[in-house]
Amino acid sequence: MTQKQRVINYIKKFGSISPMEAFFDLGITKLATVLSDVRLKDHIQVWSYIETATNRFGEPTCYKRYFLSEASYLKGLQKEECKRSMKKYDPYEELFLK
Repeated sequence: MTQKQRVINYIKKFGSISPMEAFFDLGITKLATVLSDVRLKDHIQVWSYIETATNRFGEPTCYKRYFLSEASYLKGLQKEECKRSMKKYDPYEELFLK
């Protein structure tokens, strides 16, 4: 099975994929490259948005989450917008308040 097939099957099974999920679950280190091939060579539309989380140091971090269907993308995007509206974080604020 190719990396493209693994990623497509994963998204179909779980609804979406992030770079860390690709690395830990599929052993794929360059998810964006694999999905670029899916878009360009297989002509499959891939949706994505930037998701935010906290890293192990308690700092905010951003990464992309990828979807194969527009409906899943919109559902995930609404969840992410809710999280963003609940917690606003400005990384520069800490620098200037010290």
